[in-house]
Amino acid sequence: MSTLEKLQQIAGQSSRRVGIISHRLELDERIPVQIKLKKQGEGRSSVDIVL
Repeated sequence: MSTLEKLQQIAGQSSRRVGIISHRLELDERIPVQIKLKKQGEGRSSVDIVL
């Protein structure tokens, strides 16, 4: 997690964003803004943005 926090700091200095794709609960609890995809079936999905 500390490596990810350092990467976020570096990215912020150059006006860039960092995205992480993960299924780990400890990341889910510590990252404040999340984009979550939910399968709806028949090849469809919905997108939720969690702030």
